[in-house]
Amino acid sequence: AKHGYVTATIDYRLLPIVYLSERSIIREAYMSAQDLSAAIRYFKANCEEYRIDPSRIFVLGSSSSSISILLELFMDEDERPAETFEYPDLGPMHSSGFEEYADYSAQVSGAIPQWGGILGTDMIDADDYTPLCMIHGTDDVTLPYDTGYCSSQLLLNSISIYMYGSHAIANRLDDLGITDYELHTFEGKGHVFYFNAIMMIKEAEFDTCFNITRNFLLNHLAMPTSIGETLAENISIYPNPASEYIIIGNEDESSPMPLNVDVFDMTGRKVMSGSVYGTRQTIEVSQWQAGIYIVRFERDGRSVNRKITIIH
Repeated sequence: AKHGYVTATIDYRLLPIVYLSERSIIREAYMSAQDLSAAIRYFKANCEEYRIDPSRIFVLGSSSSSISILLELFMDEDERPAETFEYPDLGPMHSSGFEEYADYSAQVSGAIPQWGGILGTDMIDADDYTPLCMIHGTDDVTLPYDTGYCSSQLLLNSISIYMYGSHAIANRLDDLGITDYELHTFEGKGHVFYFNAIMMIKEAEFDTCFNITRNFLLNHLAMPTSIGETLAENISIYPNPASEYIIIGNEDESSPMPLNVDVFDMTGRKVMSGSVYGTRQTIEVSQWQAGIYIVRFERDGRSVNRKITIIH
């Protein structure tokens, strides 16, 4: 909220633990995805009341909520698990909620699934893709980083649900030629790693995940204003990806003010700050670590973000 976002935490249907089974867990995941769809459509229908831009809605979830997000985004009707058709039939993905909101789309601008997974990566298609920012620890045994069965520490030993985690999802996106995603891998970290054993927040880990989320949102909001669009039209940055240097082009010769440039890595750490005078400036990047960076340009209170990739 301090960063200017309207935020909401939603509820979704739950099942009593006495009914815990592989069937009920799959049905529960599907129901929560249905209810997420209903919430998105509700906010779009009531966007004026809540003062939100319905074309700029993002969803963020942790653990089971990440599963809900990924199912809602990518599961088509012909990909529904057989368990969702069993009595009582749960209905199509977007059938939950009030009928007056049925005609609204549940499409969002991006999603941040933390330590999440999906029942099958083949349901992710290029034609209905939504940008993802995934955060996952490699030692997660509750929801696997790559593929595997969910941990029986939290489920009954007789329940085995095979999941495809963030790394498997990234591999699927690579196979599809999709580059608009982020996978933030944390070596040796487990499930929900910014909480300790007694569920107290570990501030350093939380701040890291917060900054990753913030930068993803900044990069995908692309707030359109007439002034901002003019600034954007006059700025270029190339080559991208780059390995040794980048060139910043500044074509707006009419402004006497310098073009201020800040560069941030994906943890939110500022790696460079400076100003561009004239029409071109070359910046050495050979010493930067490989990865994705956000370049923020600012002049006269106007700002534009660009994303660049450094490779070595």
